[in-house]
Amino acid sequence: MIPWSAIAVGLLGALTIGSALLVVTLRNLYHCALFLALSFTGIAGLYVVLSAEFLAATQILVYVGAITVLILFAIMLTEHIVGERGQIVSRYRLPSAAISLLMALLVGGTLWSTKWPSQQAPKLSATPTTSFILGRELLTTYLIPFEVASVVLLAALVGAVVLAKQEAS
Repeated sequence: MIPWSAIAVGLLGALTIGSALLVVTLRNLYHCALFLALSFTGIAGLYVVLSAEFLAATQILVYVGAITVLILFAIMLTEHIVGERGQIVSRYRLPSAAISLLMALLVGGTLWSTKWPSQQAPKLSATPTTSFILGRELLTTYLIPFEVASVVLLAALVGAVVLAKQEAS
């Protein structure tokens, strides 16, 4: 029987790779940014499966939240300055896809043929480290307030963009 973690890694990997492929193949920049956020979310899910909850929370807050919003703002501001919707059109699309596929096969073959040493889980020291204490507090005591604050800030930023866009019209 296949363990649930292997199934989760497979599904999250497919989600991450699939959305990353859509990022580089779609023509609408807004859709590309949204699929980039989905790819970042898949990576956060992989961190959860790997028992790295602190990295997963950081991935969600920094990349899914801040970086994606920054990219969307850049797209909106550039569209406002240029005055047209950005469409990705490149004559290098097929050669770049072929090179990307070749690189993926090369990396996959290298990973498949490498003899990986088995490792034991590191032992925790008797004295908890600062990152351990910070991670425990952020993922237990302060998780909901921290996530609520990030959602409120995101809503405020989207509202500011809507108001700015209405003033410009």
